[in-house]
Amino acid sequence: MNEKGFSLVECVCALGLLAIVLLGIIPTVQVLMQSNTISEERSNAVSAAQQVMESLRQQAPSSLPNSGSSAVQTVSVGTRDYEVVAHYCTKSAYCNDDMRHIVLEVSYAGHDVYVVETVYTRLQ
Repeated sequence: MNEKGFSLVECVCALGLLAIVLLGIIPTVQVLMQSNTISEERSNAVSAAQQVMESLRQQAPSSLPNSGSSAVQTVSVGTRDYEVVAHYCTKSAYCNDDMRHIVLEVSYAGHDVYVVETVYTRLQ
């Protein structure tokens, strides 16, 4: 007998093959989603560091501390709150009356996401 269509056995085999392929794709999608989240956190941390750095640039270098760290600043970017700490003059060779070495550490959910350092001076 020559009937057109699929038998039940063929449909079950096709669904089984599809399930095996999908099981291989799911971990890849999870890794891509995790990578995307990490990238978004880092990008937002860079933005938080830029906001703090801009606020520091409005001050004269001589008014910034010669050593130590600032209090934790909470900076909101997007839907996340980042904690930013500024460390001053960790490399003393880059610190004098007209210049400050600044290291900003940005963390989110208890882990460091981004660290940036710069030497800040005011040109005359």
